[in-house]
Amino acid sequence: RLRGRNACLLARSFCDAGFVAVIDDIVIGERFAHYADDLAPYPWSLVQLLPSLAVVRARHRGRTAASVAAAWPRLDAEARATPHGLRLDTSALTPEETVAAILPGLWTEGVIAGTARGSDDRRGERGDG
Repeated sequence: RLRGRNACLLARSFCDAGFVAVIDDIVIGERFAHYADDLAPYPWSLVQLLPSLAVVRARHRGRTAASVAAAWPRLDAEARATPHGLRLDTSALTPEETVAAILPGLWTEGVIAGTARGSDDRRGERGDG
């Protein structure tokens, strides 16, 4: 929880300085509510990259860093249960194609309004800040 809160504080600082901040994390379950609380009142976008299990295993084969392949079925199911944000099946996409697929929906489908948890409407338009 502390790591996520600090990532949000850093992102807010960059936004206040005029930058667009990116937090790379797996946002599922209660972590979504934590981000909503910690980023309010800033508007933010959630992008879920959801390749197939076979592709996750292939991408992680041979990597020395910890792999998410073993946990992927659970993570994928929880991500799909999160009813917010832009979801992309990146199984057949290159990194460049993934970016090209994200950009058109980043400030439409992906937007989570900058409201504190408890609001029924977390979707909104891009705002200043």
